[in-house]
Amino acid sequence: QVWIIIPTDVDCVVLCVCLQDHLPASYLPAERQGFPALYEWLKAHNAEFDKVEVGSFGGVGYGVKATADIEMGERVMRIPEKLMMTSETAKTSQLGPLIARDRMLQVMPNVALALHLLNERYNPKSFWKPYIDILPATFSLPLWFDRSQLELLTGSPCLSDSLQHVRSVGKLYSHLHKLLRAHGDTSIYLYSVGFYYDDFVWAVSAVMSRQNEIPHERDETQSKLALIPLWDMCNHWPGSISTDFDAELRTCDCFSPSAVRTGKELRIFYGARSNAELFLHQGFVYPPNTGDTLRIKLGLSSGEDSVTKSMKSRLLTKLDIPLSGVFHVLAAEDPFTPQLKAFVRVFTAKSEDLQRYGA
Repeated sequence: QVWIIIPTDVDCVVLCVCLQDHLPASYLPAERQGFPALYEWLKAHNAEFDKVEVGSFGGVGYGVKATADIEMGERVMRIPEKLMMTSETAKTSQLGPLIARDRMLQVMPNVALALHLLNERYNPKSFWKPYIDILPATFSLPLWFDRSQLELLTGSPCLSDSLQHVRSVGKLYSHLHKLLRAHGDTSIYLYSVGFYYDDFVWAVSAVMSRQNEIPHERDETQSKLALIPLWDMCNHWPGSISTDFDAELRTCDCFSPSAVRTGKELRIFYGARSNAELFLHQGFVYPPNTGDTLRIKLGLSSGEDSVTKSMKSRLLTKLDIPLSGVFHVLAAEDPFTPQLKAFVRVFTAKSEDLQRYGA
């Protein structure tokens, strides 16, 4: 086993990016044609998907293909909850005692789910093995970028967000290494096989790009995170949400958002997300995205005289606009939100203008 302790924030980014340049091929899943085993497993546990299967779609990669004509609104998948890996199954797994003793794993169910996924990946007899075996071996997320690829983001707000992701994953990796060592339970596969940085990045990437919320069985006002087999192979297409969760049957039910002919791809709407969000969390962008936004960080100038800055602060507070923060530019005919327009007016205003505005 190799235990790596990651130091300060700056060192953390440098070390993690260096590790990404030299990721060892340890226990990452290999590319394989495991879909028949997946179908058999799904059907053995009452999943319904009579008109779809996984297919390859050229440059898009894998997706869900219609094996027969599908009508708009027709239910195409019903996946029982018992087939899903969730933040709750993590608590009842080998990792339950580890999660129970660590506050960070309790308040970050996505991390607990990633650790659960990786531990089951190492388990040759895992119930979820047919599902885990078909997950991608690599991801196009910024977490996988080397230094030269990250440099291509220079000038984009995505660069700082990408580096923050790298920093966060590095610090989590260090924390979990210490936790596993202190726990010392050799029956946990993560401990006996070895906890490698690249495998952890893989698990975090799989959860980040595939996780969904489903209602909690004990309280429908609460939710839990889930990885939903087969359904999570659907690619994105703009439209409206066409998936529901049956709280009584405890199933994920997917309805076709449009008519799909035999051999064509069934795609679903992931929700209203900007291209930056899709890029950071799903690893792709959709150029004609009408819901796209550009995030820009603005704040009052620190070099302004105290009287003028105080007047601007009072006016922004009166307008319920933050003195500094993130504003959005829209992909629309009028790209500037009312809040952004108001901030810019106050930011550029002279003292006499501020007095006239009642600052």
